[in-house]
Amino acid sequence: MELKIFENENLVKGAELAIKHRLYVNGWQLIKNLRNIVNEEQPKDIKKEIVLAFIDDIPVGILYRETFRSKNRSIYSLYHHFFMRGKFRGLGIARKMFEYLPRPKQKHKLFGTVGTQGTEKFFRKLDEKFIVYNWLNSAN
Repeated sequence: MELKIFENENLVKGAELAIKHRLYVNGWQLIKNLRNIVNEEQPKDIKKEIVLAFIDDIPVGILYRETFRSKNRSIYSLYHHFFMRGKFRGLGIARKMFEYLPRPKQKHKLFGTVGTQGTEKFFRKLDEKFIVYNWLNSAN
């Protein structure tokens, strides 16, 4: 397994690879973010990073992270979106992707979005301080 970070001038390439290999679920925020990157329709004050996990040179998972400062500029917010092909879940790949991206040394908060059963538990295992938005429950 190989991990690659796409940011700055390589960000569009990472988004294009993720779209090409369908590392998303239609209708979810992740695909909207990826399309915005490809179309260069995103705010410039938000740092965006993509980590792709490759097995046999084929991308099988994505971690997309947005980092920005709070309005009072004292806290960084890190928003995370994951997608992993089903047969590769539970192998520790997503954890390695999360650990591969460095966190800011300044005070920060971690946010994640739940899209499937078990995702909230996954975020809590990564870091118990994750603030998890579970839209599965809020839609009911």
